[in-house]
Amino acid sequence: MSISADDLYRFILENAEEREGQMICRVPTGPWLRTKQTRGNRRLARAKLIKELEERGLVTRPHPQSGWVIVNDPPSPAASANVQFRHDAQATRQRHRRLQSYMRRNVLNGKQFICSSWDEFESSIRADCTFKEGQLSHIGKHYDLTLAARPLRIVVVGQEVGAKGKARTTLAERYANVHGGSGMNKRFVKDGKHPSRNPHMKGTTLALRTILGTGSGIERKGEFINVDGEQVHLFDCFALVNRLLCAAHLTGTSTGMSTKTMLRNCQRHFQATLEILEPTVVVLQGVRMWKWSKNVLVPKRTLSDNLIECSLGGKTTLVAAFSHPSSYGKKPIRWDSPDAPYFKDVVYPTLRQAVPL
Repeated sequence: MSISADDLYRFILENAEEREGQMICRVPTGPWLRTKQTRGNRRLARAKLIKELEERGLVTRPHPQSGWVIVNDPPSPAASANVQFRHDAQATRQRHRRLQSYMRRNVLNGKQFICSSWDEFESSIRADCTFKEGQLSHIGKHYDLTLAARPLRIVVVGQEVGAKGKARTTLAERYANVHGGSGMNKRFVKDGKHPSRNPHMKGTTLALRTILGTGSGIERKGEFINVDGEQVHLFDCFALVNRLLCAAHLTGTSTGMSTKTMLRNCQRHFQATLEILEPTVVVLQGVRMWKWSKNVLVPKRTLSDNLIECSLGGKTTLVAAFSHPSSYGKKPIRWDSPDAPYFKDVVYPTLRQAVPL
């Protein structure tokens, strides 16, 4: 079982005591690490995790070989339980209007698909594939969040809408599908009254919970945050954007068959969408998504293996690049469960580094 830096931090907080005005943890971590069945050298594992906590500014060691740590600005339990976000409703409405206007001029006017690349798209796909055009984005009604006066605008990027998606899906219809259909009418695990979400939306749920600080569990209450005193579902607090606004799938399957022609021509719509949304954090879902996004999200500085500081239209945004939550393959890169190794070892620590609530 792999232990994350956040697991160790929780242990430190639970065992810290106040001494001369500082919160200090002197409890040995060796026995705790043994109970967690950590593989390999526990001393090296502890050193690596402590170093990560130091880099995040959460703890300080009096000296490099110290067996105890000082907790920097420990969170108040009461404050942690009542984290309150603010929302700029006017800004979100303006973004929605601007995106709606762009799509009506360039992609989907009502139910009329008007993209100038339509013929080129269709002619580029194989004869044994289906083609569904004009599948627009989801924008939550509480997209423009702030916490302690700091903006937090979250965009999750996938490749395309799945094979079951419908052609010519408007912004309003996409919102209803994501927030109403998957968010409110489904659960992380089916409960007899509600079906479960698909792996993609389970992974998206876990990513949003991590970013917004509601833990990495699957209980229903953890899917809501306090926004201006109101309990708001996570799916109303982000935007879900696809790199492609049209989808090609092998007929009768969920296998995506997008072409280079589609990727090249749809880049202008992807860039326009992101420049309107101005995300502070972008979560890319798919092993090839980072390669396909670099012309829009221009890398400036690598912060870790999966976290990159990028420029978007001259403004800085953090990009977290992961596999798709439903990925299959030789390596364990699927992350539609909080117990998935890839989520615990890669997704969770990367997103906590991006947004250290």
